[in-house]
Amino acid sequence: MSTKFLVVDCQSAYNMILGRPWIHDMGAVPSTLHQMVKFPTPWGIRIIRGDQENSRSCYQTILKGKTKVL
Repeated sequence: MSTKFLVVDCQSAYNMILGRPWIHDMGAVPSTLHQMVKFPTPWGIRIIRGDQENSRSCYQTILKGKTKVL
């Protein structure tokens, strides 16, 4: 399966965003509770894991850069 990725150089709370077509085509099973995505490969089940500490840090950094509108 061929997949196109868009790489953007900007501050974001996300490392990557996986769209529904990719998740469906890969036969992946996402779990926001466990912050992971499991998908089958010819070599067995593979797992993409999230990092809660890194996610919080990125999110807080983004919030600090935003200005408040009065």
